[in-house]
Amino acid sequence: MDPIWVASAWKFPWRHRPPQRKPRLDLTDTTLVSIGGPVAEAICIPGLASLPQEVLQMVRSYIPSNLLWRYSLIQSTAEEMSRPFQKPLLA
Repeated sequence: MDPIWVASAWKFPWRHRPPQRKPRLDLTDTTLVSIGGPVAEAICIPGLASLPQEVLQMVRSYIPSNLLWRYSLIQSTAEEMSRPFQKPLLA
């Protein structure tokens, strides 16, 4: 019986481990997170705006579905939409 267990565990060594909840950085996601001053002030964490983007990306990996990231996206989209529209130059 031992050789069967060893063979199955050796073939799939991590399948028998209990799942551990660890944050994972999604290395395929090349977009870095940014939080502007108005967003940081709105959530009462003004120091958040001064963190490097890499640190914010690690924080986001811990809580990916938090509403903070949606609020930040909505705020940046609203800022972009409030800028005057510029017609692209035609060649």
